[in-house]
Amino acid sequence: MEKCLVIAVHFVILFFISVYEVQSAAAPGDRCDGRVTRWCDFDRALWCRGDKCQCVHNHMHFDVNRQKCVSKVWFPCGNTSSKDVDMPNIECVDNARCAPSSPNAECRCKTGFQENDDGFCVQVRAPPRPRVSGLLGAEWSRAG
Repeated sequence: MEKCLVIAVHFVILFFISVYEVQSAAAPGDRCDGRVTRWCDFDRALWCRGDKCQCVHNHMHFDVNRQKCVSKVWFPCGNTSSKDVDMPNIECVDNARCAPSSPNAECRCKTGFQENDDGFCVQVRAPPRPRVSGLLGAEWSRAG
């Protein structure tokens, strides 16, 4: 009887440890093994890739302010579907909006922003105003 009680206590302890590990989802860059004991947080679009938690797709970026992966410019957003995975409500990087496209919506830079080489939207800078040159600053002299 005592031996059964010890085994039962060990089972309960192991059960609670495994439940805790499943519920404590890993963050980006954390090691994972893809088994039940160490999942990444799919609600934040993190998946176990190459034994580390990373955004589900390479075209995504982990936004530290929003604490989830977001799509870069020209990539799918909104409710997306691919052969790999169905992703609900994928947002775009800062200063981009989810624009209708076919077959899925795509992230596009908002007005006043343009895409940089990394797929983010940066503010368009107005060209510098040209310097006005003229006769106002010229010195004139009169001979004689």
